Amino acid sequence: MPVYRLLLGCVLLTSLGCGSKTRVTGTATNKVNLIDLGRSINADHSIKDKTDTFQPGDTVFAAVETETLGSAAVKIRWSFEDGQLVGEATQQIPSSGGQIRSAFHLYKPDGWPEGKYRLEVTLDSTVAGIKEFTVKKS
Repeated sequence: MPVYRLLLGCVLLTSLGCGSKTRVTGTATNKVNLIDLGRSINADHSIKDKTDTFQPGDTVFAAVETETLGSAAVKIRWSFEDGQLVGEATQQIPSSGGQIRSAFHLYKPDGWPEGKYRLEVTLDSTVAGIKEFTVKKS
């Protein structure tokens, strides 16, 4: 399989948002409150146009909101339907904790293959949320 060139971006933000069709879990002290996907991001770093369907040339943005009592590591793994890893990134939550939004993006210059993809979010090495999305031509 070819190795994909990826541009992954991570930004920590302190804002709140609304959930969508996402499975999220966590522990009593650390949890993922929401995972949103979209094609663009607002100035406040929330997802501008939430969707779970993308075109091959789109940049996929993800906003992950966590709630922690202290420092934690948020790791995301993007994978294709056959389980092939297409990207990953880690964001450190500061020791102050609280509600934090971490923003990530994924881009492939020559376009994504059509099919089903999965975004898995781990919080301190425990799977805390999964978001599935589709790439297809319009």
